[in-house]
Amino acid sequence: MNKSCDFWIKVLVFLVLAGTVSGIAQQPSDTGGTVGSDPLAQTRKPSPPASGQSASGVTAVPEDFAKVKVSPGVLLKFGVYDAPEMDATLRVTADGKINVPLVGPLQVDGLTVTEVRAKVTDALVAGEYFKAPQVSIDILQFAPSYITLFGEVQTPGRFQILAPINLPEALALAGGETAEASTSIEIKHPGAGENNVENIHYDKELNKSGQEDVTISPGDTITVRRAGVVYVLGAVHRPGGYLMVNRGSLDLLEALSLSGGTALDASTDQIRVLHREGDRLVEVTVKLSSMTNGKTFSPTLRDKDIVYVPSSKAKSILINGAAIIGASVGSILYRVP
Repeated sequence: MNKSCDFWIKVLVFLVLAGTVSGIAQQPSDTGGTVGSDPLAQTRKPSPPASGQSASGVTAVPEDFAKVKVSPGVLLKFGVYDAPEMDATLRVTADGKINVPLVGPLQVDGLTVTEVRAKVTDALVAGEYFKAPQVSIDILQFAPSYITLFGEVQTPGRFQILAPINLPEALALAGGETAEASTSIEIKHPGAGENNVENIHYDKELNKSGQEDVTISPGDTITVRRAGVVYVLGAVHRPGGYLMVNRGSLDLLEALSLSGGTALDASTDQIRVLHREGDRLVEVTVKLSSMTNGKTFSPTLRDKDIVYVPSSKAKSILINGAAIIGASVGSILYRVP
């Protein structure tokens, strides 16, 4: 009798265990992030796309981008606490609007996420849909925006940014400046008019130049100007053109120093400086001794100025300005160290 009972108990335990395993095997192993029939079912959060890109090809933006402004193409996740029926994804239309449940179209172009949240909250309260709604607005996708870099940068072109960056970061996108870059940079903001153009003095060697405070926003165009050139010709040890990239300017004594100084047969009392004023060529004669003795200031040179040091007074009379300009065309170009 005892053996028979033991047998049937073992059979019963086996059947119970078999039924349990079968039930487990019939359960889906992964919901794949889909919502089941039970509205309270928890969904698995999808893995973030690689390299900052979403499945649709639109650049995904981290939620903590406080400076990001909403623009056409942005996809927003909208919700109201304790009101799941309000959950929605809102795409910003071409005219900068989102269609909020119950409220309807709202203009949000150019607003930050915080400002959008406040505007939607005010609209829900004004329409008497909620008394004090806790609105959540998050960026799901961000339509990529671009800045354009021209001039003396390593790789000119368009570069994608998602949020405002500073000037050094923008230049780094293009590989930095070339050896011929000056300290003068033009930043043109979207829109027409002179007020949308900034001229910046940029010197990466100076830590307190304020360049990190210059904000570059999507749509901006940056032009790095080429350094000016000063030509030093005639009776000097190293005649040629010199790029004014050191501080963006050179005076006459500095230019003569860069050229190796005057030769032994130089006529230092008849140094000629040529520069253009509009369509007119202006020529000035200076004495080296007056500058070295402190009697006169060393004149500041401008872009494309020509300094000509004659070898003798007699020869200097025979050489005109046109001949000096012609000699500068084939000059070797040096970069100021």
